Amino acid sequence: MSNWDIGLGDQLAQAGLGELPAVSSAEAGAPKPDPAVFLLAAERLGTRPERTLHVGDSDADEQGALAAGFRFAFAPLASVVAA
Repeated sequence: MSNWDIGLGDQLAQAGLGELPAVSSAEAGAPKPDPAVFLLAAERLGTRPERTLHVGDSDADEQGALAAGFRFAFAPLASVVAA
């Protein structure tokens, strides 16, 4: 799930990751923290929001996940990449 454009799936495929489920905010019609992108992801995964955990690294991730009824766990991805 990303606030990326509609080409996210193509980019993942080019990187050899095309089999992974991906949802962009462009597909959902709204950027995070709008819950639409989270709900679209849950739909594609076939899971109910209340049984879904979103791991993210921003306030928008947390706000959107909680608004969609997901659980949320913070992961400081920027500091992991920098290390």
